[in-house]
Amino acid sequence: MRKRRNGTKKLLAALLSVTLLLSLTGCGKKGGQETVTDSTVTNQTVQTENPVAESETAEGTGTATDAGDATAVSTGEKPQIAMEILHHYLRTQEEFTTPNDETTPYAYVRYQTLELSQETADAYPELAAALTDYNNGANEMAMSTLVDGASLMDEYLGEDATMYGSNERCDELSIRRADSRFFSFEVSSESWFNGPHPYTMFYSFNYDPQTGEFLRIQDVVSHPEQLTEMIFTHLEWLDDTYVFEEEENERMKAQIKNYLEDGSLCWSVTEKGISVTFDAYALQYYAFGPMWSDLTFEDYPDLLLPKFICDEETDPIEDRFSVGNAPDERFWLQQLYTMYGNPNDLYDGSGESDEINYVVENPGWESYISDAADRSRPDSPISLKQTSKEAMDYAETWASEHDISLPITIYQYPNFTDGVYDYEVTNEPNSCLQVAVWDAVTGEAIGTFDFSAYLDPPDTDYNNLFWDVAETQILNCSAMENVLYVTIGHRTYAAAQPHKAYIVAVDMSDGSVLWRSADLLSNAYNIVLTTDTILCGYGFTDEPDYLYILSRRTGEIYDTYKVDSKIDYIIFDVPSYTVRIFTYNYTYLFDMIDR
Repeated sequence: MRKRRNGTKKLLAALLSVTLLLSLTGCGKKGGQETVTDSTVTNQTVQTENPVAESETAEGTGTATDAGDATAVSTGEKPQIAMEILHHYLRTQEEFTTPNDETTPYAYVRYQTLELSQETADAYPELAAALTDYNNGANEMAMSTLVDGASLMDEYLGEDATMYGSNERCDELSIRRADSRFFSFEVSSESWFNGPHPYTMFYSFNYDPQTGEFLRIQDVVSHPEQLTEMIFTHLEWLDDTYVFEEEENERMKAQIKNYLEDGSLCWSVTEKGISVTFDAYALQYYAFGPMWSDLTFEDYPDLLLPKFICDEETDPIEDRFSVGNAPDERFWLQQLYTMYGNPNDLYDGSGESDEINYVVENPGWESYISDAADRSRPDSPISLKQTSKEAMDYAETWASEHDISLPITIYQYPNFTDGVYDYEVTNEPNSCLQVAVWDAVTGEAIGTFDFSAYLDPPDTDYNNLFWDVAETQILNCSAMENVLYVTIGHRTYAAAQPHKAYIVAVDMSDGSVLWRSADLLSNAYNIVLTTDTILCGYGFTDEPDYLYILSRRTGEIYDTYKVDSKIDYIIFDVPSYTVRIFTYNYTYLFDMIDR
């Protein structure tokens, strides 16, 4: 396999930065709720590895004067968890002058690591090992971000320096709970790399201190089946102007459910309950800014499983950690390229790779058919006859109730297979669009196809409210008979950027473009390939919604079918020769008929 780079996933909205507050004291239930005693936990079937000792210290509780002098309290021989947050600063030696006549490095990254005190590490060796893994990953991600950002500046700075301003990523780590039963912290990561606005990502890390196990929210709550509704009920918006229709609320619930299922939800345990953090844009395309959902012990007295309820008196968290600064690290670009390679040279053959890499050329911004397109035999297109239309809340629930598997989306699983080909999609708007393909049976690498030539379409309407979120990305992909079909576009209005939702067909033997369809044909989560045709769908708010049948050999339109709203999923059932589509509020069934 080729050497892959890890990048920070970019969100397409201007976001407010957020300061995550530290828990101030204790870790039991508050707001009138009494702290759970050890006898409560003892009566449960699951206990911690080291239950609370029956006797207390001579003073009754014991205290920790600082991070380096934490003393054991109600946890037997184990000390209170004490630690140091260490700030790391990475930057390039090379600098440039911004349009505002300010000098700034090509790239700059600040991130934090967590170091347990020696006494704590000795008492909790599994937690110490887990945090070592986290620290290594944080360093790897920071270096990857530095290399990516610096290489982009190195390549493009001379062409149009006015497009580039601050090039930095700043992480902020906040400890939310730290005791013998739970260790929880969050990271907010604000980036401003080669773009018109910053974006913020939120990450959470939750561990069982006794085992070092990384915990999901479903692992710690008493009623995981109620989480989606509970989280949605307690969403707190920073701007009360965001009011949505019921169908939009259902879409947000579906997204929350997806985050729960794939483990990407940002959540932490605090002294008051569970706090869930979102980027609003991740739930609703028209919103921006951070938002929270707080599930409190006051509202849900049995929120946590008993084994995770804190029954010990601990000193305030801020009294148990110190803050330090690691030495600044400065790198010349050549040093970075020597250590990690230049991301812009992925396709020059100099990197470690057993794959063939292709740069896919862009024949233009209109529909195009190459002379190499297969016209050796006439197409035998099919037509569809609608047989049913059924209202539903959202596709995931309806499909699950009817034992139907929905197609994989690259937003949930950038690595996926269709049984014939394996795919890996790298979707970093404004920097890297590529699809790697392998033979699913033999594992042989077929190639990596770079679509960077499609990143900067013309005709952007800069007076449109949504122009700055019309960033090009790969929307879906599929392959058949050595041809790769990739949908390219963005997720906002066509009025902001009209060159969107088109399919590019690439010969996987040499990376050449066979054809490029017209715009505004394909923005569903998937496409369906048949012997001679492609089924795809396009729609958007206040834009026409259609199911299309295209020629698989030329991309030309054979037929169109009007539907009520944007299509999300298309399913072709071979045995029954039927096509089922899901919009956000209806599911349609069609019989497939030969012309």
